[in-house]
Amino acid sequence: MPALSVTHLFRCLRYGPMLRKLTEYILAVCELLEAQGRALRQAVRRTALGMVILLVGGLLLAAGLGFLIAGIYLILAAALTPWAGALITGGIVLVLGALVAWIGLHTAG
Repeated sequence: MPALSVTHLFRCLRYGPMLRKLTEYILAVCELLEAQGRALRQAVRRTALGMVILLVGGLLLAAGLGFLIAGIYLILAAALTPWAGALITGGIVLVLGALVAWIGLHTAG
C-alpha cells in the first residue's frame, strides 16, 4: 500500500470544504424528501377520508331515492292498479336515468 504523499494530503485538504458542502446538500435534500413524504401521507389520508364520506353520502342518497320511488309506486298503486303504478314509476325512473346519463356524457366529453 503506497504511502500518502504531501501533495495528495494538500489536495484532500483543498477539497475538504467542498465535500462538507456536498454532504450538507445531500442531507438537506434528504430532509426535504422526508418532509414531502409526510405532507403526501397527510394528503392521501385526507383524500381517503373524503372519499369514504362521499361514498357513505352516495349510499344514503341512493337509499333515499329508492324510498321516494317506492312511495311514488305506492301512491300510484293506490290510485290505479298495481301494474299501472309500477309501469308509470318505472317509466319515470328510466327517463330520469337517461337524462342524467345524457347530461353526464355531454359534460364529460
